[in-house]
Amino acid sequence: MATLIVTYSRAFPNVFGSQVVDVAVGAAARSEEITMPNTGTLTVEAGETIVVLLADADCWVAVGPAPDTAESEGVRAAWPVPSGMPYPLLVAPGDLIAVEAR
Repeated sequence: MATLIVTYSRAFPNVFGSQVVDVAVGAAARSEEITMPNTGTLTVEAGETIVVLLADADCWVAVGPAPDTAESEGVRAAWPVPSGMPYPLLVAPGDLIAVEAR
């Protein structure tokens, strides 16, 4: 079965305006592994601002309080995430991650 590793963390802000993304703080990380298709159980906590996704198969990932990766009339409210590459996204308290294979 294909899986997605989800790691939430706090992030250093982009204080110089020259970084492409915020930088995750490793000491504050929390992770879970989600078997596709499914929604994770870890909810973003206050202070966590970034999630790094690592999939072992190409997949669709939705983020939010009630994430849904399903396609409806040719539209999908999800990110296409490639396998084998860390994929960072900003998150907000209360967000969850849903995933399904592409």
